[in-house]
Amino acid sequence: MRTPDPRGLPLYSQIKAIIQSQIDDEELKAGDRAPSERDLAKRYGVSRMTARQALQALEQEGLIRRVQGVGSFVAQTKITESLPHLIGFSEDMRRRGLMPITQVLSIREELPTRLLAKELQLNLGQTVTHIHRLRSASGERMALETASIPSQRCPDIAEEDLTGSLYDLLERKYGIVLSRASQVIEGIHAGPAEAELLAIPVGSVLLRLRRSSLDAEGTPVEHVVALYRADRWVFQVDLQRHGSSETPERESEAPVGALDPDAATTG
Repeated sequence: MRTPDPRGLPLYSQIKAIIQSQIDDEELKAGDRAPSERDLAKRYGVSRMTARQALQALEQEGLIRRVQGVGSFVAQTKITESLPHLIGFSEDMRRRGLMPITQVLSIREELPTRLLAKELQLNLGQTVTHIHRLRSASGERMALETASIPSQRCPDIAEEDLTGSLYDLLERKYGIVLSRASQVIEGIHAGPAEAELLAIPVGSVLLRLRRSSLDAEGTPVEHVVALYRADRWVFQVDLQRHGSSETPERESEAPVGALDPDAATTG
């Protein structure tokens, strides 16, 4: 068993590294109970405060989750999304062996804001249909998504079954095939409404995606705002230096053992 070296890094950092290696090596698996402050203090001969710092550092990196009054548990492996490809949530989850589940929260048709009308290249008086959905995978709530679609391109879409893949519906029912998209990602904190729907604490970090998708003719088809749980999702970007012919290295935005995907998701 590895033990902290008092001559090295701060003791809490060393204990954190030991537990992290146990998680990486799957000695501790997702859902397993992590050592408590008392266990760590006794095992490594440190104070409860030092043990608490180690657990807090693990929690901050998303490696464990702490449940008040119950204990600490190894967090679920994050899902990694590679951004160059446009794929629907339902298809993506099935490819991972997970069961996609969609709950339609609301559907409404209304005049768009000036900014949304510009994004979708709508004329004055044209409406959009907002489809607000909760996306889950194998029973775990993953994301909230609002897709805004020009109503004239998809008449009566509110009457369709929207619990499946929206992209499949657009292609099958309306003959619309998405070709490319532009996407912006930023971090925000969950408010009370988002926290309740995603079953996470208020203030939890979310990844907010804003994406505009175009068809083969370059006409905007949808504008999506999606909120993904940052404790379950990582987005990956492949970078290559200008002028280099070498294959770029794949770098994840977080040091976690993540699933190996090849798509950016909604739909």
